[in-house]
Amino acid sequence: MSSRPVLKGGQETSRALNRRSVLGLLRMKPGLSRAELAGQIGLSRAAITSVVNEMLDEGLLLEGETSAGAPGRRPIPLEIKYDAGFAVGVRVRGSSLQCVLTDLSTQVLETVVVPLEDTSPPGLVEAIATAVELLEAKNTGRGAPIIGIGVGIPGAVQAETGKVLRSFRLGWRNVQLARMLAARVEVPVWVDDDVHAFALAQFLFGAARHSGTSAVLAVGEGVAAASIVEGGVRRGAYGAAGKIGHIRIAPDGPLCECGRRGCLQSLHAEGGMVERWSKGGRAEFLAAIKAGESDALRIARESGEAIGRVAAIYCSTIDPTMLLIGGEATELGAAFLMPLQESLKDTIMADHVEIITDWDEAAWARGAAALATQRLFDFEAVQGALSMN
Repeated sequence: MSSRPVLKGGQETSRALNRRSVLGLLRMKPGLSRAELAGQIGLSRAAITSVVNEMLDEGLLLEGETSAGAPGRRPIPLEIKYDAGFAVGVRVRGSSLQCVLTDLSTQVLETVVVPLEDTSPPGLVEAIATAVELLEAKNTGRGAPIIGIGVGIPGAVQAETGKVLRSFRLGWRNVQLARMLAARVEVPVWVDDDVHAFALAQFLFGAARHSGTSAVLAVGEGVAAASIVEGGVRRGAYGAAGKIGHIRIAPDGPLCECGRRGCLQSLHAEGGMVERWSKGGRAEFLAAIKAGESDALRIARESGEAIGRVAAIYCSTIDPTMLLIGGEATELGAAFLMPLQESLKDTIMADHVEIITDWDEAAWARGAAALATQRLFDFEAVQGALSMN
């Protein structure tokens, strides 16, 4: 029988904290020496040397070349060996899974897309297991193990346990997904809301790495936000923080996946825009935007403005230094993004907020992979669910 590893008090806890402090600092500032690490973390040289040597022996750190300088012993720069382990990230969509194999920095190494014909919990578990087997086959010969699997799912998730409290898109309530999947694949599993996972990857390795308080806005199949405050993603009491897409803005509007009418995303997520345009599917809508078709441009502008107004209220609440916009709707370009930014800045005093777009097609799945790698860098991160067989 396997069980969760439990950190005991005292020396073991202190050592684990020191390891994560070293890795967290090298993540932010690669190339620091032992002396610089000791000074910035506040540990003795002996303590840092012991921890660093341990991780060198494990293959988790690398020593670089000493730089030219004054005579005497020169400092040796240290870096994280990001290919010392690998993670699987899974983004759950309505009809498919986008799955990636990444290194510890969530750099994508392999990608597979698996159909999702059965969206029941057992059906999803089997589809993910199939994807993991395909990625494991692609990982053969890399010489390092898969340390865990992260799953990003649209919904409210109890990240501490990987329990999906509610997912309107999948029709789920109170599903112990992490435990079910861990029993099937026999590696640690983390599950979180997909936008929270996307924000985590941005905090660990992306544009928000050096920012203090940041907001993330994702517009694609839905509309949602996330906040990074005091060194972590804030999920709320029930994992539903940032679900701005379910704010009702037009009570007589179209039916939303949540069962109510007139939610922001029912009108202004990508599907809502395409439905309002009513001249084809997503590909045709994108082509119409690029061709300058007036109805498509009007709809993109209206949706950008509406989302900008709601995002402004969210930003006013957390007062971020940066708003990072991602999601498939960013592919609409300036026709959507400029009205969004202008509406946001017109609604609140946001001159100090840096607004950037950072998106690629693997971003959702990379965020899911970050759920599995985060524990190397953050002592407070939750442990993954393990098989209890």
